[in-house]
This record gives sequence, structure tokens and C-alpha cells, in this order.
Amino acid sequence: MTSPPREVSLADFVPLWRTLQESGVTALVTPALDYVGVLELSTLDARFASNDAVAGLGESLRALIGSTDDGCTLHFLYRVTTDVDADIADYRDVSSRQPLHAALRQYVDARVSWLQEQPLRKARLFLAFSRGSGLGPRPPAGVRMLFANLGKHSRERHLAEMTALASLRNALKSRLEATGLAVRELAPSAVRALLFELLNPTHAANRQAPPEALVRENLFDDESIERFGPQLREYTEAEQLCLEDVVEEVGYLRQEKVLR
Repeated sequence: MTSPPREVSLADFVPLWRTLQESGVTALVTPALDYVGVLELSTLDARFASNDAVAGLGESLRALIGSTDDGCTLHFLYRVTTDVDADIADYRDVSSRQPLHAALRQYVDARVSWLQEQPLRKARLFLAFSRGSGLGPRPPAGVRMLFANLGKHSRERHLAEMTALASLRNALKSRLEATGLAVRELAPSAVRALLFELLNPTHAANRQAPPEALVRENLFDDESIERFGPQLREYTEAEQLCLEDVVEEVGYLRQEKVLR
């Protein structure tokens, strides 16, 4: 006689996080208590820039990475998408804020129609940065994760981590702007939208908006959770953003229409 399958909380196996904004800085806090910030950088289109400009930017970025303090992590993420509807809509909205001559209005409308028919692409460059973690490397997928002891994480230490993250952000921002790149910090909603696109490629390809991730108190009392299992806990931010299952096939992983 086989025992029924035991329901296990997703929180035991997938990277969890909590995105918050305090003291003027956005932080994504992991279970290992890494405090991660996310910036969006302007990109240099190598198709139109001169060779000297491309080489100069490359040297500046190499110098920045080489001078980063030991223990800090810099993760560059370059994404190219075909979802440009919002950019075309912004162009239309900016053009309609002031009264235009009939001929100029006709030109704007014709250009919007032309843009909507073009196979356009949009490139975005992100930089995630953190000061490192004391728990070592992450386990592979399907293995229970290591969690930090939250009982020892005081409010004072949290504020100290946020302050240190803000200092690292300011230093990186100054260095990047000195190279000629525009830098902006992502708000928590923008960080969640980026994570949603990375975790749900099919939803992103269909241009579905990310859900509003709300983290509440547990709906069940501690005794019920202890009796029936951790799956009764309130959904975490990660669980609300992970909508596509990763299915193991022979020789590859399948995530709806995407093969990995």
C-alpha cells in the first residue's frame, strides 16, 4: 500500500524574496538575507556608435568591475523584447499633449501607424547588485534551500543593510554616469514586473501584465499550520509571480511553450 503524496510548500524549493522600498532605496531581500538592488542602464547601440565609443565604454565597465569591493556581486541582465506597444503609445501621448497643426497631426498619426506595422525590438540593460551572502552557493533546483535565521535578524541590522545597499547604489550610479550611461533605480513594482517576465516566458510573450503581489499575514493560525503543514501559509511574493510550471522531460525542461 502506497502512501498518498505529501503536499509540499513551493517555498521549500524555489528562490523566495521580498521586494520593499525603505530609506530611499529599493531592495529585493532573499531567504539568505542578501539585500539586492536593481538599476536600469541606458544602452549603447553598437550599430551606430563609433569604434572608439564602444571601446571606451568597454574599458570603463571593465575598470568598474575590477575596482568593485571583494564580496560584492554585480549581475548584468540584457533583455531584447518585441513588446514596444507601450513605447509607441508614449510617443502618441507626448505628441497629443499640445495642440498641433492639422498637417503635423496627420504626420504623427501616419508615423504611429507605420511604427505599429514594423518588426521593432526593444533592448534593456539591468544591473542587480548586492554585498554578498554568508550562506554560500545556492543549491540546485529541486533541493531544499538554505534559510537564514530570522530570529537573529534585528531591526537595527536590517536598517544597516539598507544603508549599506544605498551606499553601494550611489557609488555604482556615480561610476556608471561618469561613463556616459543614464541610470535609474527600479521601483518595487518594476522589479516584480521584471521577475514576472523572467519566470513566465509564455505569459510575457503574450504580453500579459504581472499580477499585483500582495503579502499578507497568514490566513490560518499557527496551530493549523503545525497540524496540516506549511502549505497553508499565505502565498509569498515569489509564489504569486511564478505562474508557469517547469516540467522535466527526457533531455530537456519544458516551461509551457519554452524548452530549456
